[in-house]
Amino acid sequence: MASGSYSRLDFNVHAVWFNASLAAYFLFKLFSASWVFPTIIQFYFADFFALPIILGISEDAMRLLYGVHFRLNRRMLMLSFLYAALMFEWVFPYLGYEMVSDPWDVVAYALGLLFFIGIKKTASQKTVS
Repeated sequence: MASGSYSRLDFNVHAVWFNASLAAYFLFKLFSASWVFPTIIQFYFADFFALPIILGISEDAMRLLYGVHFRLNRRMLMLSFLYAALMFEWVFPYLGYEMVSDPWDVVAYALGLLFFIGIKKTASQKTVS
């Protein structure tokens, strides 16, 4: 019998898309050590999947705490995008970490956010109908 907070998780279409995104990211990291990818994939693939993975984990964690009906709202999504863009493209390179500021990374974050929003719309349409 399922008990505790794990029984409150709602595994649906979101889980399929999230797991596919996570698998694509890990395969990319695994193969990038031995393969040379085209430039756009080499530099922006990880940035594209950063927000969908972070937001997917965050939403699932919040669902554990607050129940299966919890959803990240628009404000949370925009704040996550702004935080990632500012920290990874301005603060960390400025502080001297081994990062380089690249405005195209911000575009990749934005496209990843739109991808996540599309996943959520697809998931909500599949579970409602």
